[in-house]
Amino acid sequence: METKRNAGIDILRILSMLGIIGLHIINQGGIISNLPINTTKHNVVLLLLTILFASVNIFGIMTGYLNVNKRENKNKRIIELILITLFWSIVITSIFYGFNLYNIRSQGIRGLITNILPFITGQYWYITMYILLFLMIPYINVLIKNLTKKQMKTMLIVLFILLSIIPNVIPNIVPNIVRNDMFAIKNGYSPFWLIYCYMIGAYIRLYKDEEGEKGIIKKSGKVILPLLLAYVCNIAVKNILVALNGRVTDQQWFIDYVSPFIILFAIKVFMVFKSIKIKKELIAKIIKWISMASFSVYIIHCHRAIFDFVNKDLFVFVNSQNTLIIIATIILSMIGIYIACMLLDQLRILIFKLCRINRFIEFVGYKMDRILNTEKVEK
Repeated sequence: METKRNAGIDILRILSMLGIIGLHIINQGGIISNLPINTTKHNVVLLLLTILFASVNIFGIMTGYLNVNKRENKNKRIIELILITLFWSIVITSIFYGFNLYNIRSQGIRGLITNILPFITGQYWYITMYILLFLMIPYINVLIKNLTKKQMKTMLIVLFILLSIIPNVIPNIVPNIVRNDMFAIKNGYSPFWLIYCYMIGAYIRLYKDEEGEKGIIKKSGKVILPLLLAYVCNIAVKNILVALNGRVTDQQWFIDYVSPFIILFAIKVFMVFKSIKIKKELIAKIIKWISMASFSVYIIHCHRAIFDFVNKDLFVFVNSQNTLIIIATIILSMIGIYIACMLLDQLRILIFKLCRINRFIEFVGYKMDRILNTEKVEK
């Protein structure tokens, strides 16, 4: 059974979604790709990018931590995510096509369909992977509960070597070796990687919580090392490539979801935040309310039309400013986008309530629970 809601995890959920927004601002927004390598601006933005890259892994770890001990899987969450995604896909697409923003009508019927049904194009890759993970949670938990602590730890280490060390470290040590995605991990854009992050979170809940709390300050001291290793190794490899080939073909060596340093950094960050306690109930409720909008924020700001047109190279202009203004612009934009999407989603919540869509979600979710027998699987 779940105990009292963890406000520290709610805070981390908010920060992680802010981090995902930041990744899109820096990458899709055109900031990092338009800054000369080894300049102060580039290196500072790269450091921020390194920090933000842990965000997606943290979501997977949180899911495992919160769900491994659940006695039953409530499939209404899947129905809710699908309907929220479809709602915003239809609304945003209607606005873009209605006003022909960015000449979007030139994409024709195929473009219209892919904007309304983003699942078929992989646009909401994380939502799609999350739905698959959620369906598999009862069965993954059966596997986990039938493993000893030692067996599970060994499995996680072996997978760490296969999914992170081999595809990420070896090609970086020997720059002329091309990355070989032998396990189809796709740099983390894969259900295999999300399931791995889930199992890490499950392991923390089952075994690390038993070890007791060591204090936030003591835990925080271990956070910085993997972050610095990812950052320093990235700069080192790029300089080696420039010396050998005169150019760099990939600017994000060691800085991606499956980087061993990034996943270790994500674990350390999670261990710190899960220990945070909020004593004032009102503050905890506000944090919970804000955190509950995180998936809707993702769905709105990652809509295909917004991602491909609005956000494309939107922030290149800031590169002409000094480093402090660049970082401030990124952070303020992250916060602004989160707040704007969160407030927009209040409209969706009202519509769902008025149209009694929530009752439909409960009904379909209940039927799915019975069909899939998730409660029996847990037993």
